[in-house]
Amino acid sequence: MRTGTITSIENENNSWTSRNGGTFHDYTVGLTDKESGEEISGQASSTDPQSPPYAVGDEVFYESRVSAYGLKLKIKKEMMENQGTVLLPSGTPAASGGRQQEISTQWALGRATEVVNYQTGPDYWDDVKHFATRLLEVKEAIIKG
Repeated sequence: MRTGTITSIENENNSWTSRNGGTFHDYTVGLTDKESGEEISGQASSTDPQSPPYAVGDEVFYESRVSAYGLKLKIKKEMMENQGTVLLPSGTPAASGGRQQEISTQWALGRATEVVNYQTGPDYWDDVKHFATRLLEVKEAIIKG
């Protein structure tokens, strides 16, 4: 994914229903690519009929692809990478605790459950908890350098 800054958002007043039954609303979004400085304009969709979850001036992560309907943008304020580490756009204060901690904990428990999965018995959940805690410690050590 690339990073960019939102420069414009225009509601297209067009909604559609996905295969899973969700309703989406289309927006024409302009942004400036952070790396190249290129101005990009394309269509993005949101479940919110009033506005997408980002605003003009926000730094975001995005992907673009050309479709039969023009340039499609997939835009996120946060990006999931490396199975659980949330990267925030530069200039955004890193989350401490709260949602960031919840995401890290879910990631660690998921990986620990996969690793300990071969085992059964009365110590199963203690082993999962121990391994998840160790994963979070190692992750913090890596982040701190």
